[in-house]
Amino acid sequence: MTLWHKSLANRWQDFPRFQQIIMICNELNRAKNNLNYPKEYSNCLERALELCDLCSDNDQWNDNRLYELRRARRFFAEVYNSKLPINTKPIMNVILSLDSKSWIKLISRNNL
Repeated sequence: MTLWHKSLANRWQDFPRFQQIIMICNELNRAKNNLNYPKEYSNCLERALELCDLCSDNDQWNDNRLYELRRARRFFAEVYNSKLPINTKPIMNVILSLDSKSWIKLISRNNL
């Protein structure tokens, strides 16, 4: 896998958890929008996987939410390895539910 977020690794802990979740979901949303473009779809999943890995090294995630995030990561790692594109919206909803503030911020940003 390619290392996509070289400079972000040093700054990742500075972002609040809700923003980290939104950034992961942004990549999953890009994957959903690129279902017909296999290379870009897999690049989006790689970036989402990398962001999840950054969360694992972050003190903000030292509770049960890290366990759930790792379960979600394992799911889209399996999707990545299977090379069968699927709609990532359901897994985005699961990840967004890990922090209520991320859900609220995303809804207010999209004026839903």
